[in-house]
Amino acid sequence: MADRFAQAAGLADTGLSGSELSNAGRPEEGQPDRKVSDGEGGGSCFLAIPHAGRFAIRSERDRSNAVRLSRLLEERGLEAFASDPAQDHITGSAFVVNPARTRLLMTHHAKLDRWLQLGGHSDGDCNPLVVALREAREESGLSEIRVISADVFDLDIHEIPARKEDPAHFHFDIRYLLEADDSQPLGLTHESRDLKWVPLDELERYSNAPSVLVIRDKLTAFLEEAGV
Repeated sequence: MADRFAQAAGLADTGLSGSELSNAGRPEEGQPDRKVSDGEGGGSCFLAIPHAGRFAIRSERDRSNAVRLSRLLEERGLEAFASDPAQDHITGSAFVVNPARTRLLMTHHAKLDRWLQLGGHSDGDCNPLVVALREAREESGLSEIRVISADVFDLDIHEIPARKEDPAHFHFDIRYLLEADDSQPLGLTHESRDLKWVPLDELERYSNAPSVLVIRDKLTAFLEEAGV
């Protein structure tokens, strides 16, 4: 039977208070952080990622990325949340869906010239859920964005190519599932060429990256587990 790690009280609520946000990813009092192991196991299981929250392991990709993230945190601690391009670091992303959960808010990234989910650097903040919310609000112009679940939706590790004086490095991206009203006006920033609510069944028209299409692959199972 899959292991189920305890969540802090209230984290799965439809709205999170400031104290709940600050405690996201921390174990309950008296319960130690549980690290990801290299051992093989059958079926899915839930692992507590320090500072991030509970994460469901449903594939070899999930397991491998969780192990690598755990190692990064063990080796660098809170320094992993700094945005030093000379070293690998943790970022936070938001898969923002509409209330019907049929559309995803995407940005046409100005520098990368690609359609992506919202997100960005931690800038020293060791709470990736807070980072994801902050970046989603800043990049969309939306003030009302709701946390569907404080569980980690997805982990992705991707290489950032060398650029000017910055060497190539890896982003360890911690992703969360958020919700916003798709009838509200969007606010474009200098970081985006465009913002668009994209129907989930049309994602391939904007991106064929598995790290983006994963929203569609995981959404149903994640919502069922979260009970929302």
